[in-house]
Amino acid sequence: MSSDEKLLVSLYDKDLYFSEIINSIPEDKTDSAAFVQGYIDSWIKKQLLVAQAEMNLTDALKDVEDRIDDYRSSLLIYAYQQELIKQNFDTTVNKVEIQNYYDENVDELELEENIFKGRYVKIAFDAPKLDLLHKLFRSNKEEDKEDLLEYCRQFATDYHLDESKWVYFSKFADKLPMEVKNSTYYLSSNKYYSYTADSSKYFFFIHGYQIKGSRSPLSLVQEKIREIILNRNKLLFLKDLEDKLYQKAISTNKIKIHQ
Repeated sequence: MSSDEKLLVSLYDKDLYFSEIINSIPEDKTDSAAFVQGYIDSWIKKQLLVAQAEMNLTDALKDVEDRIDDYRSSLLIYAYQQELIKQNFDTTVNKVEIQNYYDENVDELELEENIFKGRYVKIAFDAPKLDLLHKLFRSNKEEDKEDLLEYCRQFATDYHLDESKWVYFSKFADKLPMEVKNSTYYLSSNKYYSYTADSSKYFFFIHGYQIKGSRSPLSLVQEKIREIILNRNKLLFLKDLEDKLYQKAISTNKIKIHQ
């Protein structure tokens, strides 16, 4: 008998072999004998509790066992499904699918809060060349946008310059040194705002905006749509798997239905 097959302890009709412990022993464990003894003690206590439960639960025990079997089956099915998804499921969602979902589900894609496109810069009030920053911040020339980015990299405390991207206004309202009580009015009143507070200067430019309740731009929700389509496709993939297994079992006479 190999050392792995060594019987360590018996209790009632249960046996514990060394082979059941060996993979649990930590590699960096200096006192493996103490670990094994601790494992044995825990196993004995567990088996004693299980034995007591089996003797005293009586009718309730069957329900517990049924639930355990149910849970084990669910775990096995889930693990198998995840492995199949990992190996065989196509995670590609193309632009046409995303666009079609977007067009067909207008009511589900309303904006839950105001959004905008624009620029934001926070900088120390004594930063160099603030006049240049004023000029660059208000310019729409491509070369000035590059110079603005370089300036912000060197001197700005915080900045956002990608005005092609829709973002939630609340994300930037929290950055401003004053409370925006009516964001719809704020977005529609001016394009440029500037503030001085807490030894800093703030510059805010609103290139465009959309109000809560209007339809979300595709660029803002396309990742959400992709996940929705992906989850839907996974469900269809798993249902197709179940149907194929069922049909195969019938065709090979594995299923015998008695009526």
